[in-house]
Amino acid sequence: MLDEATMLRFSTLWTEEQTQHAADDFSALTREERAVCGALRKNTWGQKLRLQPERIGWDVAWPTLKEMVHSSMMAVDRQSVRDPRRAD
Repeated sequence: MLDEATMLRFSTLWTEEQTQHAADDFSALTREERAVCGALRKNTWGQKLRLQPERIGWDVAWPTLKEMVHSSMMAVDRQSVRDPRRAD
């Protein structure tokens, strides 16, 4: 949910993170989220920045979450459709 556009849109909500998180496995994140993590580590937008997602208003977060769930459900539906050309 935290892509570059979201990060920049909510720059007024940025805080300073005293100690950067030491995690190095970002495989559970989307490509866009990994890009934001990399930019934060490189201090692309400033020193030790952090945007806490819970500070983003529900008027923005809720439609985004609904779209993410919908997209995930569509992907599962596509995977569950059996290909009639395949012999099981």
